[in-house]
Amino acid sequence: YDERVLTKLLKNYRSHPGILALPNELFYDNELQACADDDLVSAMQRWEHLPPPARERGFPLIFHGVEGEEEREATSPSWFNREEIAVVL
Repeated sequence: YDERVLTKLLKNYRSHPGILALPNELFYDNELQACADDDLVSAMQRWEHLPPPARERGFPLIFHGVEGEEEREATSPSWFNREEIAVVL
């Protein structure tokens, strides 16, 4: 990391500390600081629909596989997946 060329952002205001732990160790030399509002990022830790291991550990993260097709509108460089949107909403 060269301070003359890059700015290293060290404060994260959006994520649960448990989600930041791995990238903090692998890419930030443990300098990354979890600064999000604890009430906000911890609100779903005991959500009844979390798988039991995640709920017991208080780790609010679910990996949910969705089969669908990536689409892109002709005038946009961005891709989207209608099936994923339907599951999230």
